[in-house]
Amino acid sequence: MKRRKLNTSDSGRDIVDKGTGSDNKVKHAGKVRKGSFEHRFERRRYLNQLVDELQTTKSMEAKQQVAANLANFAYDPYNYHFFQEIGVIPLFLAELSVNRDQTLVEFSMAGICNCAGDNRIHKEILRNDGLSIIKRHAYSSSDSIVLSCITTLITLLNVDVELKDGILKDDFYARLLQLTESLDNRVKNVSHILLEDLR
Repeated sequence: MKRRKLNTSDSGRDIVDKGTGSDNKVKHAGKVRKGSFEHRFERRRYLNQLVDELQTTKSMEAKQQVAANLANFAYDPYNYHFFQEIGVIPLFLAELSVNRDQTLVEFSMAGICNCAGDNRIHKEILRNDGLSIIKRHAYSSSDSIVLSCITTLITLLNVDVELKDGILKDDFYARLLQLTESLDNRVKNVSHILLEDLR
């Protein structure tokens, strides 16, 4: 189950809006044939520049935009190998662990949600304490963040049914019951689905 595509850029091609400080550093990717050596090299370099920007920029607006673009790249399995090479998933999880900015949390969580079904990324999420981080954000006041969290938990559980106990730990079942009463129909529906999957 995938979240809606973030309305930021065209598949991440124009990586950062003007004014974020990154537009001069990042080149337009996609002028060469996808899958070619040149394309792989450019894509990895492109994503690496985004990671560097997210880690070093002092501008919250720039961080939000870069996280949104990385989340968009998470829709395409072609990018998952690069994600692992340059540490995108641990970076998203780090932002979720330390950041209180709701927009940045939303984009970081959406990025994880978009690629959690990949076996390698699934393992990386769990290896970096992702399950407890994701569950913590399921208590957010933002319906979009909660939607990404619950959808990610459904995806992780579909890959590994042995995660049931870990998901239900810390009285998380009570939170899911609360979410089935949500005024947001999307949150309500995915919460029902997760409860069904946990039976």
